[in-house]
Amino acid sequence: MKRVAGVILVSLLTAGFVFLVLYRSKTGSSGAELSLETCQSFQASPVDRARLLTPSALVSDRSIAFYSAVRTAEPRTLALGYMDANQAFHPTALIIDSPGPAASTQIVVPGDKCAAVAGRQYDLSAVEQLYTLALTLDPLRQFSLAVCGNSASCPPSDKQPLAHAALLRALAAQRQLRAEAIGPYQPSMPRWAPVEITQAKRGGHDEVSVKLAGNRAAFEGATVAFSRRPHAGCIASIDAQGFAACVIEDPHGDEHSEDEENGPVIVTYSGKVLPGSTYPPNTGVIDKGSGPAGP
Repeated sequence: MKRVAGVILVSLLTAGFVFLVLYRSKTGSSGAELSLETCQSFQASPVDRARLLTPSALVSDRSIAFYSAVRTAEPRTLALGYMDANQAFHPTALIIDSPGPAASTQIVVPGDKCAAVAGRQYDLSAVEQLYTLALTLDPLRQFSLAVCGNSASCPPSDKQPLAHAALLRALAAQRQLRAEAIGPYQPSMPRWAPVEITQAKRGGHDEVSVKLAGNRAAFEGATVAFSRRPHAGCIASIDAQGFAACVIEDPHGDEHSEDEENGPVIVTYSGKVLPGSTYPPNTGVIDKGSGPAGP
């Protein structure tokens, strides 16, 4: 029963991006001005609907109310921001989908100009909340990250597309920059210490394992979820050396195509929040055969 429940949890984790798309279609706003220029100018934008988000455990200041708003017109856009006293929505960060054969997702993070308006503590918490939204994106897609400053354009920070794990590392680095800008370390603003998936491979057809690199405190009580679409997976505990392994199962017992059976396995580290230190969740991808997890 425990293993089946774990597999169901894996399916829910990897369905996060699907949920995000469905959520957009249900709460889409017409006439919303959500664009890169909005991030730079930080102007209020009228939207039909803005949804209050549940504070994430990764966010330093959970008293800040974050909202999300959507635009379903192409390119589909999810904006993270706040509502002012006049109920106008102010975008802080954007997640922009680019459809088509070379589908990719662009993450737009505010630069100094946005921080100067909203305040550095808000800016820090916004990037932390954005990280939790980025976790729900499809790990098999390609990404780009753009940090908006005072310039009229907002090009991606990296010339090459980023894998999901690399995107999360880049967002974690942006979070650290904002934490350091606030001042000396404070207990209420824990340090982030990302755990890296350094090695992952398959043994038998359904046997998967992973090696994590990081502080041992990040391993105790934490788990790694392995998921293979459409709904096969398993969850493993992490030992003191950072190893985790299990055998992928399909709780539905369905037959799958060869492509599905040999499809990539998504690896998700659960993350851990401790007093003074946060080990944020992250991901990796195991392709057919063996080799390192996705960058």
